[in-house]
Amino acid sequence: MLTKYDEYLIHQTGDTLDITEDNDPSFLERLYFGCHNREGTLHLGVGLGVYPNKNIMDGFVLLRHENVHHNIRLSRHLQGDRCDMKIGPLSIEVLEPHKRWAIRLGDNKQGINCDLEYEARGPVFLCKKVVVDTPDRGPLAHGHYFQTGRYKGIINLQGQQFNADGLLGIRDRSWGRRGWNAENFGHHCWFHAHFSDCTLSMINMELEDGTVIWSEGAISYDDGRQFNITEIRHRIEFLPGVRAVAKVDMVLKDAQGGQRQLTVRPISPAVYLNAGGYDRLGEDRGPLSIEGEQMDVSKPVDIDSPLFGITEPIGEFQLDGNSGVGVMEYSFNPKQDYQYKPSL
Repeated sequence: MLTKYDEYLIHQTGDTLDITEDNDPSFLERLYFGCHNREGTLHLGVGLGVYPNKNIMDGFVLLRHENVHHNIRLSRHLQGDRCDMKIGPLSIEVLEPHKRWAIRLGDNKQGINCDLEYEARGPVFLCKKVVVDTPDRGPLAHGHYFQTGRYKGIINLQGQQFNADGLLGIRDRSWGRRGWNAENFGHHCWFHAHFSDCTLSMINMELEDGTVIWSEGAISYDDGRQFNITEIRHRIEFLPGVRAVAKVDMVLKDAQGGQRQLTVRPISPAVYLNAGGYDRLGEDRGPLSIEGEQMDVSKPVDIDSPLFGITEPIGEFQLDGNSGVGVMEYSFNPKQDYQYKPSL
């Protein structure tokens, strides 16, 4: 079918823009926005993705206030048009490419709504094309970029209003065929932090044997300087009795030959992406589905919990002695006998 973007000179194939490069059902395009206060008491995550070969658009809103995690999961049939980034009360809009976005959530049964504007602080970091070889599906490739930013607007939670002006955060954008052999997956760290004069964005993903499959990032200064991270070495300490992070020490090597010391500690309970349906993205839940609940997250979850997966506490960051705050997302292999392998 034709969409409004077919009017622009942006086609990459001889098909209309609703057609993907192949019929793999895992092909997706996804947006993610996250913001939080400096104290870590308020943390909002919003995601929206499309699966053109499944005819699905789905999304989520996760709002943690102190120890309570509020969840909304949304899904609808795509009907071929990816231009309309709306699912029920949730809408996301590009206001200025690479600079400003609007995130709005209208009234719903969970009593959460927001009217937010994201504004970029640093430049977009475009990742190298990520290719993962899988035994059953062959090589899977996807594009990815992320960008730090600040937010303004309001967040309402069951009658309590929060001023979102000055909240810190990140946005993330990906597209393509994603996946890897979950049996061999080890861990990943996806860290984004704000400091007084710069921001840090990085990702490190490894297989169970320590093989690095994706590792890069950047330190971006407000004066325009940028140092691309080319190597990440790590040592992770866990909270007693659970596969949850207590502390991360890293050495970051940049393209100019510099070496940075990074230490990260969580200062808040986590947001859990599985509460947004991240473990079942792209499922057909009917023409329109909106559901949710709230839960206590005062204690970290372990591998036997359905929430175990991608975990996002707010962290205190120390970069060469400079203090910052940001998202310290991580995940680990859920197998009982998994052994984390430090590289530092």
